[in-house]
Amino acid sequence: MRIRDYNRQKQILKLLKEETSLDIEQITGRFGISLATARRDLAILEKEGKLLRTFGGARAKDEPSMVVRTFGEKRTVMNEAKLAMARAAVKLIRPGMKLMLDSGTTIWTFSRLIRNITPLTIITHSLAIIEEIGGQAGITLFCIGGKFRPANLDFYGHQAQAALAQFAADIAFISVDRLIPERGGYAADQESAAMLQAMSRHAAKKIVMVDHAKIGSGGLILALENKNIDVVITDGGISTEQRRQLMKQHYKLIVAEPIRRPHG
Repeated sequence: MRIRDYNRQKQILKLLKEETSLDIEQITGRFGISLATARRDLAILEKEGKLLRTFGGARAKDEPSMVVRTFGEKRTVMNEAKLAMARAAVKLIRPGMKLMLDSGTTIWTFSRLIRNITPLTIITHSLAIIEEIGGQAGITLFCIGGKFRPANLDFYGHQAQAALAQFAADIAFISVDRLIPERGGYAADQESAAMLQAMSRHAAKKIVMVDHAKIGSGGLILALENKNIDVVITDGGISTEQRRQLMKQHYKLIVAEPIRRPHG
């Protein structure tokens, strides 16, 4: 194998470690290679047991299950994408609004950017968000209690769902584990799905925030049907095909590009 091919394949594995999945178009664009070369690289790496091929790309073989990742582990994944999406979401809120925030790490990133948009009323079952903005002047915070999940740093269950029913929010900001464009948003477990459904029932507008690596892949439990989604915010890493599929749906699509930092 040529050194150039070896180095490129090492870089592909490095990208997979950071983003967990890649589309073939991302690989060809990033390395300036043909589709045939990209497919050959993936075939070699799959044969070596270093990744798993998917329809239109590849994913990391050792990708941890979204069910068993802790909040701290998930918080470190796709940081730039989460920040770009959070900046886009901030543009959709105004002082005086009532917001429901779920317990995903993308929503936690968003919560860190809304400190100065006051007054705001926040309703959340996320301990991480409570700790992040609980002492902020101008923010009225309602904490939804229930059974505590240490891995997610959140509260869930029938008590939490009943508490959400007391509120009426302008917008619910929701993150999902998977988004299948023609069907809707999926959660990794029944408890999370139930909380997302409860939020959607008590908010006038539902905004789903999901990074490109979670679009188009198999979901486990349907949490939000397409008809219950008003806006989808994703990051600039989406492929041409992902964008095409999302734009066919009834909801508004917002693609958040990361801020380009000058070199030097």
